[in-house]
Amino acid sequence: MGIWSPVLKNNIIYDDGSVQKITEIPDDLKAIYKTVWEIKQKTVVDMAVDRGCYIDQSQSLNIHMDQANSGKLTSLHFHAWSKGLKTGMYYLRTRAAADAIKFTVDTSLL
Repeated sequence: MGIWSPVLKNNIIYDDGSVQKITEIPDDLKAIYKTVWEIKQKTVVDMAVDRGCYIDQSQSLNIHMDQANSGKLTSLHFHAWSKGLKTGMYYLRTRAAADAIKFTVDTSLL
């Protein structure tokens, strides 16, 4: 593709690892390369269900929600339960209250 450059690197760091807003990257690659915050957690649960028949006890399922609330968590748990998942969630990960300082980003290249 030949698109790698210091500008592209800075854009990825600036957007916390996301490539979704970078116009130079084709949509088919954007569909593959997502941060954990860009992946639908229902899909994560569905994949855990698919793996479940090969697991004797349970699996450590990490759920990542940007703005978790009781409604979203209840909906996700009922979805997991209705699909027969043995463990609804092992860890709930939420975003940090503040973003990390991006001291390696050259803002003149943005």
